[in-house]
Amino acid sequence: MPVQLFNTTINGVPTKVVGAGGKDGYYYELNAANGNLIYKVKVGLHYNEAASPTRQGVIVYPGGAGGEESGINSYSSYDLQTNMIYTMAYNLPDNYSLSPTGPVFSAVAGVAHNSTLYAIDASTGSVAWSINFPGFGGGVSSTNGIVFTSTGNSTYYALSALSGAVLWKYTPSLPTLEFWNWGPPSVVDGKVFEVYGGKSGGVLAFSPQPSTTTTSSKSSITMTVSYSVLGGGSPSAPIFHYVLNGVAKTLTLTTTATVVSVDAGTAWSVIPNPLTGSSSSQQWIATVPLSGTTTTTIIAFPFQHQYKLTMKASGPGTVSPSSGWQNAGAKVTITAKPNSGHKFNSWKGTATGSYTGTSASHTITMNAAITETATFA
Repeated sequence: MPVQLFNTTINGVPTKVVGAGGKDGYYYELNAANGNLIYKVKVGLHYNEAASPTRQGVIVYPGGAGGEESGINSYSSYDLQTNMIYTMAYNLPDNYSLSPTGPVFSAVAGVAHNSTLYAIDASTGSVAWSINFPGFGGGVSSTNGIVFTSTGNSTYYALSALSGAVLWKYTPSLPTLEFWNWGPPSVVDGKVFEVYGGKSGGVLAFSPQPSTTTTSSKSSITMTVSYSVLGGGSPSAPIFHYVLNGVAKTLTLTTTATVVSVDAGTAWSVIPNPLTGSSSSQQWIATVPLSGTTTTTIIAFPFQHQYKLTMKASGPGTVSPSSGWQNAGAKVTITAKPNSGHKFNSWKGTATGSYTGTSASHTITMNAAITETATFA
């Protein structure tokens, strides 16, 4: 992302530095004179960063596709008055898997897009404050102790550069877009100019008045969350993603209800889906939505154990049902139908619960991944 060149103090010595955010989820500060790394700051969610791809896939944060979902992918800002860097990190994972042609990054279903704005002390690299926003946040500008940005829910913000408190916000009656404003606002002659996207984008100009300034503080509620496995098996536990005091956090769920404090009105999500431990032959898949807005309602996330049923026809005929996932322990009736002028010979099944025999229709039990092959003549 675009670099910044500014002066700050490092270990008590005035130093000209270069700063930039990376799609790897780090903000880097270098000595402008020699390029030496002064520090790097981890921002946004980081999970399974060093994981290798597997056939079923591994959930990784930040996403590795190199697009909008990865780390810092918008304009950052340095404010001389506060000596802080303001940068927006995108929080969205990818599924890192192996395909016949090599490693592949793909989207993870059910994860709400969200971003976190960070204020970083330019001299030390410590995080002074952070605040979470829905959707993919826009670029950041700062001046005179105020930070300006926009969010993926089409809202423009002015924040206190020192604390992150909301000074004012504005949501225009225009279409909501995933990328409302990727670039940074411009501040000229006391006015703030911001662009918006869409089929026919435009520019909004703000002239803040003291009478319109409001303040807000983060309020928290408690959520009670757990998960369960239906149909047996021992997959890895899912991860609950939430926001507290404006900071993105994670919690490994257990089968016992856990009470966790979360920021009111923020997004939460549970990943991965299916759970880690799933493969091409079995999976544990959620049966309820895995993202939403914070609520005091008790939520248990059930994951259903399923086995893969593979149906094959050898010769002139058809079989039913189609190949697909079936709940563990389910009773499934398989049927073979020969084409006109031909006859059905037999079924050959693999694994416990399958069927091998000469009945054209039979009920099997999904105690494992099963392949059933009907032979026709």
